[in-house]
Formats: sequence, structure tokens, C-alpha cells
Amino acid sequence: MKYLVQMMVMFSDIIVVLMAIVLFYAVFKTCNALFALIAIALLLITYRTWKDTGGFIAWTKKGRKAFFKNWDEIVDE
Repeated sequence: MKYLVQMMVMFSDIIVVLMAIVLFYAVFKTCNALFALIAIALLLITYRTWKDTGGFIAWTKKGRKAFFKNWDEIVDE
């Protein structure tokens, strides 16, 4: 179960990056000023939230070890 959760967290990082790329592409393709402002605001909010929650921490060895250690402590209780 813990490996599944870890993979889902890593997958969500990929989804965030891919959606940012798609949003950039859509902004440049439509050339709509209102859409561009909304997209920039959404990207900034998403990036700030993603960065505050650790960013790519699930991809680092230190982050994975900490997650598995915490998981084992929670399960043991």
C-alpha cells in the first residue's frame, strides 16, 4: 500500500507539470488577454501551493526514506 501511495504522489507531480505545459500552450495558441491573465494567476497559485507542500520531495531519496519511515511508524501504532 505504501508503494502505491508513493507512486500516486510522484504521478501527481508529473500531472502538475504536464498541466502547466498544456496551459502555456493554450495561452499562446488562443492569444486571449483575459484567458492569459486567468492562466497566469492559476499557474502562480498552483506553483506556490505545490512548492509549499514540498515540490518534487517524493522524487528525492531523502524524501522517500522519510515517507517510508513515517508510514511504518503510523502502521505500528
